[in-house]
Amino acid sequence: MKKIKILHKILIVTIIISFLFSINLVSAVLSGATINDELEIIQNPAPYVFTCGEKIIIDGLNEPGKNEEENLLEKRNITPKGWWNGGEIDSYIFEGEEIIWNVIVMDMDGKENIEEVYLTFGDNKGPGNNIMAYCKPSIFDHDINNCNTEIGNYSLTEYNDNIMRSYDCIYYTETPEDVYGLYWTAVEAKDKDKNKGKTSDDLYLWGNPTIYLSINDNNLFETLEAGKTYYSPKTVIRNDADLLSGVILDLFISGTDFDGENENSYCPTENKISLEQFKYYAKKGNIDTKDIENSDSEGYRQINKSANFDSDLFYDSYEVIPKNKLPYPLDSYYEGNLLKEDEEIELTFKVDVPPICSSDKYKGSFIVWGEAI
Repeated sequence: MKKIKILHKILIVTIIISFLFSINLVSAVLSGATINDELEIIQNPAPYVFTCGEKIIIDGLNEPGKNEEENLLEKRNITPKGWWNGGEIDSYIFEGEEIIWNVIVMDMDGKENIEEVYLTFGDNKGPGNNIMAYCKPSIFDHDINNCNTEIGNYSLTEYNDNIMRSYDCIYYTETPEDVYGLYWTAVEAKDKDKNKGKTSDDLYLWGNPTIYLSINDNNLFETLEAGKTYYSPKTVIRNDADLLSGVILDLFISGTDFDGENENSYCPTENKISLEQFKYYAKKGNIDTKDIENSDSEGYRQINKSANFDSDLFYDSYEVIPKNKLPYPLDSYYEGNLLKEDEEIELTFKVDVPPICSSDKYKGSFIVWGEAI
């Protein structure tokens, strides 16, 4: 026991001595040196252009759609550039629609050195593309904390009235003869020394894409027997809008009575088969018309009568698959009722032929409508 205590004390003392020795050793060799240098800062001569808030596309008054004012870019960003087109195109625009883009322009030589600010379209990711609209100085300064002011790894947080000016840019989409195809879209600024700068968050837009619904078969029913129920083959309808346009179509269905060729025919009383005798079943992916209000036990729904598109009627009760309502700002739409580019929907029709129906040929129509959102 006695030896253990002695060894223990010796160990502790040894550690203390070594530590004090180390301190003294470091202190003895401490030294320093001075390095002198000069820094020359070169400022980027081109103006900086910062996007403020959201870029907005507003529907034209000629075809306003379900929402009178739709933030289409934000709409697609609900599931960013993925749910609606896979991320290749930012948006699409049609004749009469407006693009609204607010920016802050900063010129290190002073805001008086800013000569022009304008919105451009072109094949390249700018600057130097075609000028489509000139921007106007804003009445009020934009909130810089709501702007994309990143320069490298640095973000501006204070508005400097000496070197910054706020602008509002509005472009009204022209006809397909003037604007058709894919365009890089940006806001550019030019100073009095002819230096040019642009926004860093350019858009890739499709101007005035062609909308087209294709159908695989127009012959649904052939010879029918009175008093029986018949089902048509599947009809496949596809969104064949311009490739890569990303156009989403909101679908609606309507129809007409089937009129007999012989004016003396009857089915059961008039010379026509009423549209009320027909129903449809629709399926898009794993979404169908089963368990929807007004659908029967098989998922078939009544077809409303109309040979013309009437938004007051169609928006409320003519959707093909009004199922799975989407969140804001798409809350006017249903996931089941939107058809993306190159996506398909299957339709099957059912007819209950009245038991009292004269032999004749009866002609009518089912119409599937697609409206770009």
